[in-house]
Amino acid sequence: MSVSWGVAGSPAGLRCAAVGRIILPRRQGRATAVVREEVAVPRILFVEDDLSLRASLAYVLEREGYELSEATTGEEALARAATVRPDVVLLDVNLPGMDGFEVCARLRRLPATAAVPIVLVTARTEIDDVCCGFERRADDYITKPFHPRVLLARLQAVLRRVGPPAAEAEALRFRGLVIDPATREVFVEERRIELTRTEFDLLSVFAGQPHRVFTRADVLDRLRGEDAAITDRAVDVQVSGLRRKLGSSGRCIETVRGVGYRFHPDP
Repeated sequence: MSVSWGVAGSPAGLRCAAVGRIILPRRQGRATAVVREEVAVPRILFVEDDLSLRASLAYVLEREGYELSEATTGEEALARAATVRPDVVLLDVNLPGMDGFEVCARLRRLPATAAVPIVLVTARTEIDDVCCGFERRADDYITKPFHPRVLLARLQAVLRRVGPPAAEAEALRFRGLVIDPATREVFVEERRIELTRTEFDLLSVFAGQPHRVFTRADVLDRLRGEDAAITDRAVDVQVSGLRRKLGSSGRCIETVRGVGYRFHPDP
């Protein structure tokens, strides 16, 4: 597996100063004040079994300011994806054992990575292979050999589509109830409660804005994109099931008759 390399020259008389991932020009012989901003660094899960290729591309990606987590097999990739929470997955197809197509399909079935962009990298150029990748909901398909600048441009393109990495949200803590958006876990009186994806999202909507009254239309606007099967009546069913699972903390979700629901931290 090979990569086509090339280094673009810098404009004459200019040097580059890196601020996070932003490259700012600086003229020689004259000091320039640089305002530093906190920039969220995208995290890439890079899955490649070719040691030489992985080392070469890792150098390029880290030089561009990306944070890397690496894996060499499909099984290792799935395990790492569950812990590192990547912003994008760069995934080789020709992996030993479980191939990249299967890894892609499994990542899409995991709640934590269902919406994470996946870029497949492979020497397979047949139309059937390309279609197979997109059928498994890959976001892009790059064939080898390729120029590193092309890879960087396409990574930036998929990241633009999903927006900048979000700052890690802090856990919401109420009396006897903890909601952790980062791990998508809920605890009642220090006991972990198993919720479905829709139930967790519903609770997060309510608890994120205590005392606000949410109409059923408000809830549908926030959740329908996640689950097209949610209907007006289904909201009531979901709330009922959520209250039951939360036990005593279920009282925090109050019904506002004729309107909808609100979250009251101290019912």
